[in-house]
Amino acid sequence: MVTDHAQRSARFNILWVASLVAAAAWWALFQFQGVTDVGYVVERANPSAFHWIRGRWMVDWSGTHYAINFVAPFLALFLLWRRRAELKHAHAQVSWAGFVVFALGLALHLLGAKAQQTRLSLLGMITMIWGLPWFALGPDVGRALRYPMFGLIFMTPLNFFDYLLNPFRVIATKVAAVLASGFGIAVKQIGSILVESETGAWSLDMANSTSGIFALLSLCMWTVLLGDFLYKKNGRKKFWLFVWTPILFLMATILRGLTLCLLAESLSGATATTFNARAIRRRQ
Repeated sequence: MVTDHAQRSARFNILWVASLVAAAAWWALFQFQGVTDVGYVVERANPSAFHWIRGRWMVDWSGTHYAINFVAPFLALFLLWRRRAELKHAHAQVSWAGFVVFALGLALHLLGAKAQQTRLSLLGMITMIWGLPWFALGPDVGRALRYPMFGLIFMTPLNFFDYLLNPFRVIATKVAAVLASGFGIAVKQIGSILVESETGAWSLDMANSTSGIFALLSLCMWTVLLGDFLYKKNGRKKFWLFVWTPILFLMATILRGLTLCLLAESLSGATATTFNARAIRRRQ
């Protein structure tokens, strides 16, 4: 029995040493080979993925005040802390499924490096963070880490996807115009702009940061947190709550357009324009 205990202790120590070596190799990979598209500004070239993402966070926050991607690591740590009991009682064993996930993350990074797409490399980095403890500590740990790793994905800046939300804004503007017409307001929709159709007394642009990718991602992050409080043990309900997020986002944008039309008609176009422009002034 003593021999078995000693063997298990030896295997456990070897496992932890190997994990520490792998973690150090992971850090070195993304510190010194994390970014490949550094040739555009040679004097500021830096191959560190950590340096790159910190710079993107600063640019996005100063430019919009809606980009809260830097909160994602803290969100992931909080979700991890909420699973401390589950992790403490997890059955430790080597899981080759975790190694496959780790290898998949490495492949994503290599693909991102080849395509010079750092955001893809960051996705690979997060996948490797998940796969390493899954491989070293077993499937119980891998399952416990699923949701925190999902929350961590939001640390990746996705500002270049903002143009994809333009159809959302156009649809929301069109529905808001129809609803406002039902209230007897003479309004027409031109793209993402609401215009008073009789005299052109006012126009309201719906295309600002409250209907952009930053606002949607912020709402998604809060949904991840809310879903964990409501359905910590039910992944399916958390998934459907998250699926509803863009639908609620669309409904909120429609409500904003309708509210602005009511303000413009009942008070003045200047009042509605001022109300609509507050977010833009805060951003500037």
